[in-house]
Amino acid sequence: RSTDVAPSLYELAHRADLRVMQGDLAGATFLYRAAQTQYRDVNPVPLAWLHLQQGIALLRFGKVAEAREFFAVAHARLPQYYLATEHLAECEAALGHHDRAREIYRDVIAQTGNAEFVAALSGVERSAGNTAEADRLVREAEAGYEALLAKYPSAYAQHASEFFIEIGKPERAYALAQENLTVRQDVGSWILLATTADTAGQTAAACA
Repeated sequence: RSTDVAPSLYELAHRADLRVMQGDLAGATFLYRAAQTQYRDVNPVPLAWLHLQQGIALLRFGKVAEAREFFAVAHARLPQYYLATEHLAECEAALGHHDRAREIYRDVIAQTGNAEFVAALSGVERSAGNTAEADRLVREAEAGYEALLAKYPSAYAQHASEFFIEIGKPERAYALAQENLTVRQDVGSWILLATTADTAGQTAAACA
């Protein structure tokens, strides 16, 4: 391709993602902003996606309040974009805005029925002091994960394993981490396996 053709929004965004992986948030931010200037259409999807990427980048650097602003803009542009919406809820919860986080998570759950978001809402309720509701939501999330695992075991083993660690069922988490490793031979999967093995009391396996 000719070198005088300007890079697209997506090309610039992917370059920004690389800067994030290199630890260069300032460079990534410059490229995300440059990507936005390349967009001339009225379709909200590309910009909502771009704001989502920048928000995720900020979260990786622990900048929750700043990330929240990008997720909020993405949500405003495209309310049905549940990936941005659930990250917005995550930020609201981390910032201690329990009422707002609860409202957003309920919207996302109504849209997707995803057990992961039910579990996240249980965390919000627990942080807000609503123990009985938090426990009820944990049971609902557990049932949801088991239903998903029955249909799509390879797709949900990783998230389900992380969930079962959080609710104090290490043996189930360890078994799911082992299943996950047969599908994903990546660093994160090996770390999950070691973590769940250790939590389940399988010290030798965790060290190995």
